[in-house]
Amino acid sequence: RLVWHFLAFDKEMDSFRTEEQLEELRHEILQTIHEIERAEDFSPTVSGLCDWCLFQDICPEWKHKKAVDQLPENEFLNDPGVKLVDEYIRIKEELDSNRKEADEILAKIKEALIAFGQKKDVTTVVGSEKKISIKEYEYNKLPGKNSKERLELIKILKETGKWDEVSDLDIYSLGKIIQTQEWEETVLKQLRKYVVLETSYRLNVSNK
Repeated sequence: RLVWHFLAFDKEMDSFRTEEQLEELRHEILQTIHEIERAEDFSPTVSGLCDWCLFQDICPEWKHKKAVDQLPENEFLNDPGVKLVDEYIRIKEELDSNRKEADEILAKIKEALIAFGQKKDVTTVVGSEKKISIKEYEYNKLPGKNSKERLELIKILKETGKWDEVSDLDIYSLGKIIQTQEWEETVLKQLRKYVVLETSYRLNVSNK
């Protein structure tokens, strides 16, 4: 018999266990003990409980922080780990910034190449050492996630028994089915109002 004393409410709650339940609990506890004794890997798991832990100074997740937090500022900044992390972050942020800028420049050049190809009626444009092929293709753009149209589309697929064929609304599979007209026209007709046919371009770089 277990008695819970709720002092704030001046109440007691009784809880009872049979001999069989106590024996089962004993076996579970012993099994857990054996698992702990056999364990060789004690990988840390970061959680909100870490703030209450008294062993951070020996934990792989926290011991470096605990060590450097106690250093004066000049020694902190000279710590090899601190210097490595700061340098890594600095270079990564610099690369990310340059990559974003490069992507924006490439996007503008790509638009210019597509416009040049259309104006000159060519699909391959040559440079001094390389050439770029411009491939035009169309694809079916479907409604975005959580949109009203997306929910309506899912409803139609389920009602027509086609849901399982597109693997939980695999956009690529459904777009291909609509494009190749694999399903009955009665079903395709319902789906087409949710599809926008868009044109995209792919640039392939190769030797001249």
